Formats: sequence, C-alpha cells, structure tokens
Amino acid sequence: MRYNFIIMAKNSVPARKDIPASDKWDLTSLFASDSDWETTLKTLEGLTSEITQYKGRLADSDGTLLSALKAYENADKKLEAVYNYAQLQFTADETDSGAQDREGRARMAYTKYCAATSFFNPELQSIPDDRIQSWLKQSSFDEYRIFLTKILRMKQHILSEKEERLMSLQSESAGTSDKAFTVLTDADM
Repeated sequence: MRYNFIIMAKNSVPARKDIPASDKWDLTSLFASDSDWETTLKTLEGLTSEITQYKGRLADSDGTLLSALKAYENADKKLEAVYNYAQLQFTADETDSGAQDREGRARMAYTKYCAATSFFNPELQSIPDDRIQSWLKQSSFDEYRIFLTKILRMKQHILSEKEERLMSLQSESAGTSDKAFTVLTDADM
C-alpha cells in the first residue's frame, strides 16, 4: 500500500517543462538569456585578472586604492549575478544538464575569484589606520566608508594572505559531497 502512494505521488508531480511560466522564477532581471550569462561569466574572468593587478599596490595612493575598490565592487556584483542565476536555475530543475553545467561553472568562477582576491582584505589591513582614516575624509571614498570601516574593525580576525588563499581554494572541494548528495536526493525523478 505504501508503495502505491509513492507511485501516485510521483506521477502527480509535473515535469518542469510542463509547469506554466507564471509559476516559475523569472530570472530575466538577472540575465535575459543564457547567452548573456555566458558573456558576463567571461567578463568576470577578465575583471578577476584586473583585480590581481592591484596586489601589493593598495597602499600606493588614495587613487590606487579607489580604483581597486571600484574594480573589486564591479567584479563582485557580476559574480553575485552569475552565481545567483546559475544556482536558481539549478535549484528549479536539478535534472537539467545545462543548469547543472552553469551551476558548476559558477561555483568554479566563485572559487577562482575568492582565490584571486584573497590578498585584498589582508593587504587593506596592512595599511596604517591613520592613513586609511585620512583617505576616508575624502568624498571620493564615501561609498566605501562602511566597507573600509568594517575591514579595519575586523583587523584582528582576518587571516594572512596565504591563509585566506588556502581557505578560498578549499571551498570548491569542501562542497563536492554536499553537491552530490543534493543532486541525488533533490532531483525530480
């Protein structure tokens, strides 16, 4: 009797393609198409490389730090959109191989981004507080004031650059078993 109930329940779940669009997430606010997502993912890879050019230079001048913060913010926003789009698509239909691929690539982009930018916070914290405080008095730093103040406040809790990089690199491998479990247990069957 129990098995009949499971079969009935299984047959009553419509395939993802049969669900009306009005009952699905509208991801067009993130990207109009998968092609737009691909383009942004490629752009993100370039932006990640751009940020690494600031390594060892954040304290050079207020202008250098400001440029680095803008590049960091721009890449971070793109990463968030790329990751959320892929994750939501995957969550909506874990049997969709395209969504699985995008979700995996978004995870990889996230891991690479975190590894590439692992220098950022430790290097910011190596800048003397009085120097950062003087830069924060400039109006050009207004939009980064809260971010920089939090970084300074957390100074004693931030790992070294080497330790931050190690932590960011392990994030991909740490999620592998959880990812496999999720796919095997949550996919519409």
